[in-house]
Amino acid sequence: MMPYAEIESDVRQLVADFGSPRKSFHPEYPFWHLQNGGIWGLQNVDTVKKRKAGRSPSRAELYPKILLIIYLSLLMKMLI
Repeated sequence: MMPYAEIESDVRQLVADFGSPRKSFHPEYPFWHLQNGGIWGLQNVDTVKKRKAGRSPSRAELYPKILLIIYLSLLMKMLI
């Protein structure tokens, strides 16, 4: 497991470099919106407040609660 804080700055830069131009970046959102993609898993998502479809949790809510589990074997297969 890896705390989100350990990768936030790297992900923020990736979102800035490759994402749509915008005033502010939310590097936590790809992990939230793509949590069923098979590359990573999230823990503690049951503690995130339920919202209407299409609404994302706030950074303040996601940041302290989510630990990332990155499936390195799958990631390595994708890179090779």
